[in-house]
Amino acid sequence: HNFFICNYGSDICIDNDDGSAYYKLHNNFEVYGGHKSDFGGHNKFTYDSVVAYAQDYDQGLCGGFNYAVPGFVDGYWNNTCIQGDVGIPVNKPYFNLEGNFTNPDPSVIGIMHDNRVYNPTASLYVTVDDQPYNDADWQAKGFDLGSKAYPMPSEDEIIAWGKAILGM
Repeated sequence: HNFFICNYGSDICIDNDDGSAYYKLHNNFEVYGGHKSDFGGHNKFTYDSVVAYAQDYDQGLCGGFNYAVPGFVDGYWNNTCIQGDVGIPVNKPYFNLEGNFTNPDPSVIGIMHDNRVYNPTASLYVTVDDQPYNDADWQAKGFDLGSKAYPMPSEDEIIAWGKAILGM
């Protein structure tokens, strides 16, 4: 159980890339954080965490996964991610993934499911190779099942979620 406050322009709280692997990041409360995965990192799993005012890659993403070797993917599940504020445009994907937009390969797409995403538009979509998939189309392909979007929570709700994650 960790409480991270990333500085406003850091673009990530836990910087595990450049080949880092086999991390289990869970039960954390991050402010200006997100899941970062690039430059050969793999098998990093973020779960059961709260990310307030997501800033992954300075883009307001909850996270992004780079190309992966089949079977060596990252994961992001059962998280609460709040997008918005801090000058982030209203309509941003919650995750950016690399791969074939037309025919995504499940062996290289990260394990994603049961996330709660809060943003000003109460919408959920991902990009694959910079092309958008709305939640219904993405989930119809069998990805990110159970994840849902909601309108922005109050600051009191965010604080309560942080306290709960930290056992306070």
